[in-house]
Amino acid sequence: MANTENKTEVKSVFDDSFFHAARYEDESREDYKKRQKANNQFLKMYKRFGRERFIQFMDFMKKMGEQEIPQHDAE
Repeated sequence: MANTENKTEVKSVFDDSFFHAARYEDESREDYKKRQKANNQFLKMYKRFGRERFIQFMDFMKKMGEQEIPQHDAE
C-alpha cells in the first residue's frame, strides 16, 4: 500500500503565461522573439542555480517590478 498522504503537489515554476511558447494574438514577431530569448535565459538560470534559488530570484524580480521607480526631473 503506497503512502500518498505525504505527497504534495509542486507547481511548475514556468506556469506563468510569460513562459508559454505560443505567440500571443496581439504580439509582434519581434516581441515574440525577444520573449523567447528571455525565456531561454530564464531556463539556463533555472538549470544552473536550481529550483529554490530560481524561485527566490523570480520573487525578488516581482517585488522589484512592483516598486515605483522615483522619477528625476531633467534639467
